[in-house]
Amino acid sequence: MSLRQSQLLSPYTVRVESVHRRSRIDLRGVVTAANILEAKAAFLAQREHEPAFDELWVYLEVTSLSILPEEMAHLVQTTAELVAEGRISGRKAIVVRREGLVGVAHLYKHAIARSAGQAVEVFDSVAAAEAWLSGTLDV
Repeated sequence: MSLRQSQLLSPYTVRVESVHRRSRIDLRGVVTAANILEAKAAFLAQREHEPAFDELWVYLEVTSLSILPEEMAHLVQTTAELVAEGRISGRKAIVVRREGLVGVAHLYKHAIARSAGQAVEVFDSVAAAEAWLSGTLDV
């Protein structure tokens, strides 16, 4: 199977954009908590990734998010542990438009701010998220 074929089968694509000092994660289709954890592990494993890099999570092609409350708690706990260990320290932008997913993104944002102290914002466009990550947009 080619890399392109495996990317089509996977619900996420991870790119480390060193020039922008960020990792970009594009999700699609039905996404689970396990997929999000796999995507996080994938960008952390990239040799180009640095702990201070920001994270750009794009959910524009997600059709459904299948996460139970205890799985959300685990996602928050995992992020808090990574922050405490110094493995991630950048900001996180979440891009989402689908009505049911926007609320979940805001819940996650507040849980991360409280538990991990990581700056997280939710946007409806990649351009706005990139502007915030680059420091040209205040929210």
